[in-house]
Amino acid sequence: MAHPLFDEILVDNGYVTVEGHPVTYVDYYKPAPQQMVDDFKEQYNINTDCHNACLNCQISQLEKYPEDDEWMVAVKAARLYKSPNAKKVVLHLKRHQRVTILKTEGAMAKVRVNRYVATCMRQPDKHKKLASMRKESFSNMPCSQCEAELTINTTTTSGWVEKQAITAFLVQCDFIPKKYELPEEYQGLLTEEQQSIAIAALDPSAWAEKFLARTLRRHQEVSNRCSAKHKVLRWGRRSGKTYGMAMNLLNFVLNIQFSEGKDATGEEVFRGAQVLILSPFLAQIELIFDNLEELLSRNPDLAVMKRRHVKTPFHSMEFTNGAVIKGFTTGAQSKQEASTVRGQSADLVYADEVDFIPTDDLKKAIEPILLTHAHAIMWSSSTPKGKREWFYKQCRESAHTKEFYFPSTILDNWDDIKSTLDMTHDSFMQEYMADFIAQEMGVYQPQYVGAAEMSYKYGDTHVVFENKVLNLSRPVPGWVYSIGVDWNTNAGTEIVVTGCDRKGRVFVVEAVNVPKQNWMMIKAEQKIFELHKKWNPDFIYVDAGYGVGQIEHMQAASRHAKATSPNSPDAHIEDKLVAYDFSRKVEFRDPNTGVMKKAAAKPFLVENSVRQFENGLMFFPASDRTLHNQLLNYIKANISITGLPRYGQNDVKIGDHRVDALNLALVAYKLEMSSFAVNSPAVHNVAITNGFGSSGFQVNRIKQGDQVLAEVRQAVPLNKDGQPSVGYDGLAVTYDPEYLKMIEGERQLEASGASRSRSRSMDKKPRGSVTGNVTELRPGVENDTEWKYKLQAVRKNAGARVMRRGRPSTRRKV
Repeated sequence: MAHPLFDEILVDNGYVTVEGHPVTYVDYYKPAPQQMVDDFKEQYNINTDCHNACLNCQISQLEKYPEDDEWMVAVKAARLYKSPNAKKVVLHLKRHQRVTILKTEGAMAKVRVNRYVATCMRQPDKHKKLASMRKESFSNMPCSQCEAELTINTTTTSGWVEKQAITAFLVQCDFIPKKYELPEEYQGLLTEEQQSIAIAALDPSAWAEKFLARTLRRHQEVSNRCSAKHKVLRWGRRSGKTYGMAMNLLNFVLNIQFSEGKDATGEEVFRGAQVLILSPFLAQIELIFDNLEELLSRNPDLAVMKRRHVKTPFHSMEFTNGAVIKGFTTGAQSKQEASTVRGQSADLVYADEVDFIPTDDLKKAIEPILLTHAHAIMWSSSTPKGKREWFYKQCRESAHTKEFYFPSTILDNWDDIKSTLDMTHDSFMQEYMADFIAQEMGVYQPQYVGAAEMSYKYGDTHVVFENKVLNLSRPVPGWVYSIGVDWNTNAGTEIVVTGCDRKGRVFVVEAVNVPKQNWMMIKAEQKIFELHKKWNPDFIYVDAGYGVGQIEHMQAASRHAKATSPNSPDAHIEDKLVAYDFSRKVEFRDPNTGVMKKAAAKPFLVENSVRQFENGLMFFPASDRTLHNQLLNYIKANISITGLPRYGQNDVKIGDHRVDALNLALVAYKLEMSSFAVNSPAVHNVAITNGFGSSGFQVNRIKQGDQVLAEVRQAVPLNKDGQPSVGYDGLAVTYDPEYLKMIEGERQLEASGASRSRSRSMDKKPRGSVTGNVTELRPGVENDTEWKYKLQAVRKNAGARVMRRGRPSTRRKV
């Protein structure tokens, strides 16, 4: 489906906005207003001795995270004083040390600093203690006296520091200079050509132009020049992030060396850079290395520096200066999680399409590397897929990470590209605008979840809804209540109570988690009995997966109550208790034909819940953050070979068991109160119903048989020509001649008993319902053409059934 694209681009106040949608990104090259720079310098102590791109970067970062009280040491070394008079020194602080602002007085600020102390596990009182401002300093470090492991404790120290020594800008970087220059002592020793080569080694943009004959686009230039330790690129498709990163990687490995100390002769030893590339797709790894090969081929002097490039068991490119670039796949598609990356070390880790890599794999693969090497750099890039995981948090919630965001409109040839696009709006926003829209595989869309949240709490007695006051601490007269129960041996038992009003709107009125400790199942059963006594629900749907024993135990308790106290609430639980097995099929009645059908239980349950949210008939308290987070955490993990969806979680720590309990409570309404109910009557009296999950019920009884046509004609007004019309004049209803034949054939079919043999379960007497009129909820008549072809199918099937009534044929055994 085509959609309107955004043509005009507006530039204002250092930001570029694509007209027609609130997509805004920073224009790093637009001069920052001097008054704004002065204000941010005074309030946040930003660095002003840098390139204009860095000024805009600092300002935009502080506008993005304005309320953070965490600051960072901005100078090489700073002192923490005991009092604001700056006399007694408490600690010496290093650059990039994090501090928390407590208060300020003049030029001094009182801060709180965390210090980490490592003690020997074997002899904590006798062996030497170590202290550091960085917890990573003790990574894999044993006791210097006995080689035992160290125990790390955190101590907090408060003191005063000069405000000029700290900054609110928390990104660790060296800033882009106003102009790349060599120190004066080298300028007289080098020729002009040598100076240009040396400057190119400092400036990634100049290096790419001089040695690769490639001119970086402005958005590539600013991101490649940035020296941030943690950097993420959120760019739209075709914006050149992979190719630009390949140039940056080559510049890194060919121009940077790391000290390895001194050798036996006292000479300092240097080594080449170690680069680790991660991606969930092997094709993406191969594309990056193909880009590296193509760039090296553009300069024979650089090409000879490549020693070798092997592709198995993983991609590895080695250089004559000792530098190595390795590429590994990780994530679900690699089928090895992060096992192939374990044991690797790197000075630079680059993760491409990182939004496809599971968070657990990132932690297993990257965190050990960054902890082992304090100087290690982390770069990542991806087109967002809507997941609220690692990449989203780095882009939107981490003040320590520099995010470069550019939609595809940054390209010079965008006008040519956009004319070739034909896609949905959501796909366009995700792929080309690089926007974090709803999760691609998310089951519950955020806009519907947000619409379902109301400002009430469980047990509130005064809830205003549609100018009416509801007391949700007890049953509301006329409402139908349902309880859903999800058993789990790890997360405990989740119990959700819902109430459905006369219009089909459902409110979550109570949610309880019974922890797994101390006889969880017995306590859960007791809680269900308590909630039943409190709310008097008509349905109790429980998960049959882990609850078979509990279900039988509750049934036995209910039977005992029937024998001893038949009028007590406990005596009625057995009649309301239903075990719902997610792994099997659920039986329901087709509302159109009345024929019994079966469907996979889990998709049936989830889709029913999704429709309730999408139709705006679901409400729960905004204070229930557990339910909120689990709804957004619920995803469609994959699809089976038979086409059935399989559901999962984005983050297993958030869980999904309260959502399952809610869905169990909701599916009870559909299977018990609507025309999908198994015990609803056969299609002798038909009603038009919007069904559960709609705005209400509309009951219109229409008899089938020879009076259908007459009643329809009576209900349809005539136009000026005397013909039946629907809605307005001129739209005539012409009935198929086969329609009357269908009526007569149906009468004959009913007389022969063929229709009765079609579904014996349709003759069951419907059991009582809380609505009192469930027998009237039947669907309406299809159009004439559908009835004609249905009649043909019925006649064909009826004849076949008559033939099968004879003696069945037998096959000869061979």
